[in-house]
Amino acid sequence: DWYDRATEQTKKYPSVNVPLKQNRDLEVLGNWLDNNKPFVIETDNELAALRSFNIAEEFNLNCWLLGSGYEYRRINEIAEKKPFIILPLDFPSTPDMSNPYQELRYSTSELKHWDMAPDNPAVLLENDISFAITSHRLEGKEFRKNLNKSVERSLSTSSALADLTTEPAKMMGMENKLGKIKRGYLANLTILDGDYFDDASEIISIWVGGKEYPVQPKYDVSIEGNWKLAIGDKSYRLELKKKSKKYSGTILQDTTEFKLSKLKVKGRFISWQVQWDSTTTANRFTGHILEDRLEGISHDQNLQWLAIKTGKREVEKEKKKQAEQSHFKVFHPEGTYGLD
Repeated sequence: DWYDRATEQTKKYPSVNVPLKQNRDLEVLGNWLDNNKPFVIETDNELAALRSFNIAEEFNLNCWLLGSGYEYRRINEIAEKKPFIILPLDFPSTPDMSNPYQELRYSTSELKHWDMAPDNPAVLLENDISFAITSHRLEGKEFRKNLNKSVERSLSTSSALADLTTEPAKMMGMENKLGKIKRGYLANLTILDGDYFDDASEIISIWVGGKEYPVQPKYDVSIEGNWKLAIGDKSYRLELKKKSKKYSGTILQDTTEFKLSKLKVKGRFISWQVQWDSTTTANRFTGHILEDRLEGISHDQNLQWLAIKTGKREVEKEKKKQAEQSHFKVFHPEGTYGLD
């Protein structure tokens, strides 16, 4: 606060003091301190977190931590300070153990952290430490994959959802505008076709401030299921399946199956190829997706085709197994020669 005090003295006794050059950064810093606003200290390991507490106490700072993912190693000492942690989910990648020489690249502590890192959010929750989850330090599509990994390792979905929404809104003083789907709140939403914590669910659109940004075309409709197919004057059954945004299909005639190849669905357009036993039947198909049917042309013999939906394909829902937390103990210091 020396800048504030010096500025005040200069204004009080202008005749005996040289005016200070205005420093906007120090003014903002002084106001931040006066109003007890938070300072975020970035940490790269558990010891840096403990040092941050010492700095905060020495200078009387309201300290938040940008977490390292190593908090579980000194969880008792960190829990005593009850910090708020902004927690990245940058878990280490799977070690390459393809041969004995590759294995020598990894230390014991590195291998343990690879195994224990996904447990870190649940460990913070178990010790009543407030935190918000962030995608900081992550690239591509790792965030949701890593979050689901922590959920599988006993982080509750209700806590994970709160740490993405209501908890950061509360800590930022924006709990009356953000974090909930409620009248008067900003509509910042992620819309999926299923459970957010199910890897198979796909994001349909993103809403920011009430404005929608589609991730998938609005006219995209699901054609998965069983269909009654007519090609010219011949009747078949058509089965269409969808997995990870890709369709596969089979045409059935009695007990004979014909696999569809090069099956493409784009918006309301569909095309495929099929290899029949007989070369006299068309093998290239294009068509359009309508509300309750598919229709188009089989090009090689210029035949019209029509498919009417007969029902949804029965899908056996895969039971999600709850992964166990790591069985390793935390040593001090962490590594080969640490003590329990």
